[in-house]
Amino acid sequence: MHRATLETVAALGLMVLCGLGAAQAAGFPGASAYLPTVVLAAATVLSLIWAIQSGVRRMRGGAPITIDRIELRRFATMVIAVVAIGALIPVLGFFTAFFLLIPGTTWALGYRDWRVTGAATVVFVGLLYVAFVLVLERPLPREIWQGLIG
Repeated sequence: MHRATLETVAALGLMVLCGLGAAQAAGFPGASAYLPTVVLAAATVLSLIWAIQSGVRRMRGGAPITIDRIELRRFATMVIAVVAIGALIPVLGFFTAFFLLIPGTTWALGYRDWRVTGAATVVFVGLLYVAFVLVLERPLPREIWQGLIG
């Protein structure tokens, strides 16, 4: 199988999922629909562009798929991180799970500059807080530390 064929199929699948997500998000109440709808609509368009580019590359005789062990390990790390965040959010809370998983994932991927990782984690979790709590006013799972302090 050619890499471009696989990319075209993946891009089309992603485009469908993002399109369905955008349609679902458009039905959210009030202003909470704006951000997810825009992001998913943009992702739908970008997926379409990716599919077109991959299709053109395939017609020109794209390269066959080669499996690089390092890339396979990185992919597995990201899959594990996504599953872990889904499992940890109900247990630890939304922000605590991200605060722990971002540095853990970057370490597993081989990035060792803790100052940059720490700063990026604080900024990312801060942006999540601003977006979900302050702007969208969405209730999120209770943080584990909130239960400990009362």
